[in-house]
Amino acid sequence: MIGHPREDLAAYAIGALEPPDRTAVDEHLRTCAPCRADAEAFGANAYALRVHTERLVVLPEGVSARLAAAVMLQGITAHYLAMDTYPIAPGERCLIHAGAES
Repeated sequence: MIGHPREDLAAYAIGALEPPDRTAVDEHLRTCAPCRADAEAFGANAYALRVHTERLVVLPEGVSARLAAAVMLQGITAHYLAMDTYPIAPGERCLIHAGAES
């Protein structure tokens, strides 16, 4: 294993890694206190990491998890504003505009 297995720690915490990957993370955690602390934090919140597969979104090639999370958050916010804050009635028009840093 090269570097820190940061992207594997959540999967490690819920037991979702394949045996060879789990073994590699186990070996890394023996000598890396920061990653061990992160793995323990994920383990404490493992109940929140488990989701039904039908609720997952497959990311297209080249789309980072960070970008995907930002897009989903914008969509959730737009839905909330249009349905709960001010329920848009039939015949009304609404422009939903989002500004973001790049």
